[in-house]
Amino acid sequence: MPDPPEVDRGNDGEVQAEHPDRLIGNLAERQHAVVVRRQLEAVGMTRGEIERRVATGRLRPLHRGVCAVGDRVVPREGYFLAAVLACGPGATVSHRSAAALWSIRSTAQARTDVTVPTSRRGRLGIRFHETRLADDERTVLDRIPVTTPARTLLDLASVLDRRRLARAVNEAEVQRIFDGRALAALLDRYPRRHGAPALRAALAELDPGASMAESELEHRFRELIDNHALPPAEFNRWIEVPGRRYRVDALWADQRLIAEVDGYATHATRRQFEDDRARDLDLQLAGWRMTRFTWRQLRDHPDHTAHALRTLLGTDDA
Repeated sequence: MPDPPEVDRGNDGEVQAEHPDRLIGNLAERQHAVVVRRQLEAVGMTRGEIERRVATGRLRPLHRGVCAVGDRVVPREGYFLAAVLACGPGATVSHRSAAALWSIRSTAQARTDVTVPTSRRGRLGIRFHETRLADDERTVLDRIPVTTPARTLLDLASVLDRRRLARAVNEAEVQRIFDGRALAALLDRYPRRHGAPALRAALAELDPGASMAESELEHRFRELIDNHALPPAEFNRWIEVPGRRYRVDALWADQRLIAEVDGYATHATRRQFEDDRARDLDLQLAGWRMTRFTWRQLRDHPDHTAHALRTLLGTDDA
């Protein structure tokens, strides 16, 4: 069983001398209304005291060794956490349940999806998926071990049809937890996994440049400049600003213009989004003008994109 969160301890490392029911309540507040038997034993409760609380309804068994506390309403997260705690080391909320936890797809499933590294005997209310997850495929969200958003989407690809999968991918982007790099790495890691083709198709629908390497995006941007007789740019130049140094996709030094070409695979995570905006601000404060083009703009609207770039450069629109 995964180690449950520790109970509160005093400065000397001993369990604080509080009434057991108060300690149980504190645990329940932090753990979505559920507690683990080992935690109860850690605060000094005997087996008999635990069983008496079960008999009187002050503890309500959810799984072996895991209980809900009193008449508290157990939220969805509590059932997810209880399922993981009941399943042993390495257990991780996954598939539809993980998608619900990440708020990328709701589920009406009564059972919690849990991925485990080795086979388990069936448990009421839990649907097992047996596979050994890599460290970069699992994380913790609100105290609950769960598959990463990228791994969650890969798992969903094996259980959803293409339409529902595409909606989940889109919602991950809306929630700003879409990580194109991680998805590309997982698809390379599991190229023959059931659902991988459907996931690639969903990514292409979201953004045709999502799985493209930076070098190919640069190549297409160079083609646009050449095909429309735009002034030549300098590519992959480093620019010094106070205290920082940035590499930019393309620049026109005389016009003090920088152009970046974005695909979800390189600019999709929440942190990258914030980093990009901070980077743009630093460059603007240093006197550079910034513009960004997407792969979809390059592919679907090349004439309009070229016209916009020509206008920014201040050249005649021949």
